[in-house]
Amino acid sequence: METSKIRNIAIIAHVDHGKTTLVDAMLWQSGIFRAHEHVAERVMDSIDLEREKGITIMAKNTAIYYKGIHINIVDTPGHADFGGEVERGLSMVDGVLLLVDASEGPLPQTRFVLRKALESRLPVILVVNKIDRPDARIDEVVDEVYELFLDLDADEEQIDFPIVYTNARAGQASLDADVPGEDLEPLFDLLISRIPPPTYDEGHPLQAHVTNLDASPYLGRLALCRVHSGRITRGQNVAWCRTDGSMQRVKISELLMTQALDRVPADEAGPGDIIAAQLPNGVEFLICYLAAGFIGATLQTIHMPYRGAEIETLLAHSRAVAVACVSRTKGSPAELVLSLRAKLPHLKHVMAVGDEPPTGALPFAYLATTDAGRTGPRPNADDRFLLLYTSGTTAAPKGVPIAYRKFLTNAFLSATELKIDGASILLSAAPFTHLYGLFSVNLALAVGAAVAILPAFTPAALAATIDACRPTGLFVAPAHMAACLNEGLLTPERFASLRFALISGSVCAPSLALAVEERMINGKALQLWGMSEMQAGTYTRPEDPIAVRSRTAGRASPGTELRIADGMTPLGAGEEGELQVRGVSVFDNPDATAAAFTADGWFRTGDLGRLDQNRNLELTGRLKDVINRGGVKFNPTDIEALIERHPAVAQCAIVPMPDPVLGEKACCFVVTKPGATLDLDALRSHLESHAIAKLKWPERLELIGEMPLTPTRKIKKADLARLVAAKNSG
Repeated sequence: METSKIRNIAIIAHVDHGKTTLVDAMLWQSGIFRAHEHVAERVMDSIDLEREKGITIMAKNTAIYYKGIHINIVDTPGHADFGGEVERGLSMVDGVLLLVDASEGPLPQTRFVLRKALESRLPVILVVNKIDRPDARIDEVVDEVYELFLDLDADEEQIDFPIVYTNARAGQASLDADVPGEDLEPLFDLLISRIPPPTYDEGHPLQAHVTNLDASPYLGRLALCRVHSGRITRGQNVAWCRTDGSMQRVKISELLMTQALDRVPADEAGPGDIIAAQLPNGVEFLICYLAAGFIGATLQTIHMPYRGAEIETLLAHSRAVAVACVSRTKGSPAELVLSLRAKLPHLKHVMAVGDEPPTGALPFAYLATTDAGRTGPRPNADDRFLLLYTSGTTAAPKGVPIAYRKFLTNAFLSATELKIDGASILLSAAPFTHLYGLFSVNLALAVGAAVAILPAFTPAALAATIDACRPTGLFVAPAHMAACLNEGLLTPERFASLRFALISGSVCAPSLALAVEERMINGKALQLWGMSEMQAGTYTRPEDPIAVRSRTAGRASPGTELRIADGMTPLGAGEEGELQVRGVSVFDNPDATAAAFTADGWFRTGDLGRLDQNRNLELTGRLKDVINRGGVKFNPTDIEALIERHPAVAQCAIVPMPDPVLGEKACCFVVTKPGATLDLDALRSHLESHAIAKLKWPERLELIGEMPLTPTRKIKKADLARLVAAKNSG
């Protein structure tokens, strides 16, 4: 867990001022308890004498989650008689809540604890509770607190404390005493903004301060501690240093973390909750996806073709603590990742899927024999659960952290639009490590549909899986369908179960969409446009006319807005410009990636397109693909689509090549169909016959055996541009 996501606080309060009632309300409103779970009142009074007297004798703690922040709450005694407990409790925190009754005000017993907190330079938030009392005297009580701070020699910075007004029994808080609150959100937000996160040095050896001792009839002696540096793990050998200077070597047989009122087992405590998965589509990947979400971890996906340098770069960037990968395939990814551990200090576990896991790896099957359980509170909708890396067709991959509410809401709303229900069977030819493959999974989870599994795409494997599973929905890229068409595998009989085939990943030629639909006797060919930063942005609907479904990527998904713009100037229907989006599923961290957003808050996709009168999106290319020939700029996408209609062409891509006079010229890379031939003159004649202006004609033709593709089967134009530039310079 990142330390920025942690807050440690203590509560200082007199008897009957509402401390345990406030903690009860904080626990409930954080969602830590299930709706029908029985929980006793005054949960922080944990021993009989405390419940009987309503006082705190032993320092103890609870933990809650709020908006992705882990908040540890330490309850401290309010009397000098328990001074040792006070100092131990305050040593675990980075700030305090001073809770006072709106009628009684601060009482003498709180002075001792408050003095210790001020001496430790802990920031203080004043909580004026029970403001609903008929005899409340709020302004006077606040003045009395100021006087108390002055009596305790607080400096100006300490006296400038924030104030929140609460009715703990009703679960309400407000920053204005005259405006009743609706919930405790103002208190939570103030706590997160004014109490600093703990300082922590992960690079140093383990140092943990033991603040209290406890015992368990099952585990024996327990040490309650705060980690100041390094990491603490189950099974770790440590030095137990006592105040008298003696030292004993001991082994940590069990590690527990606080979750609400319980202590739950944990393998490891400290920052770093990223779990990476480099797995083919299959049950093991789905288990990792769901299990990571269950425990509140973030799943990082790594595409199957990636090897040494790519894997090392991604794991170093994410600081993943565990990786699940295949034990026995060509090159043995598990062995490869194990060999990288010396370069990846954060990586603690390698989980191997398959038979004969290499030495040092944890068998994935073993995990199924262990007890399931969370080491932290239930995830919050604002927590991140997924870390995707963009496919890198034009540059090095970039990480995009995704919150639950972004993608899951987008999938839930899209299922209805695409007419997916609990009886549906969804099959993805795209890898689950890519957002498009995961979109199919999220759709199934949203409505209880079934997921059919295709471990890895080949035309024959896709055809066999369709025959075996009879899916109702198919998720494919244009390259998948083109390959199957070329091999004659798309037949009406094979497609009879399909209600839709959703095509995405790159621009789909209208002729390809029409060819797919011609073979669907009971379904429709649809198109989708999306990004790692937002999942499904637009798609056609089954009820749309064939002209819309074959030529456009459809209308915006629910909760998404689109505009075509030149900078920040919106363009009209039919005008080409940059596609910009905003909405409920869009990655919303403009501070971290300011260049990706316009000044008025729209996400810049980098795609070129136009919107028709009905707001259907036609994609026309990428900004970076535009060729600038002597100051005349043109988008090569339409030219590529026309060239692919030539009978000798299986696949093509046009990229800019350097020119000393014009700056750039167009170079066309072509993969020909088996047995076909093509030269530059024939290519130009084809374009001339379709009345294409000469300035858009390619001025060089390169025939290649296959296109360089990303793992999601997009053409890597940057590689082609580097290839032609190298040939020119040579």
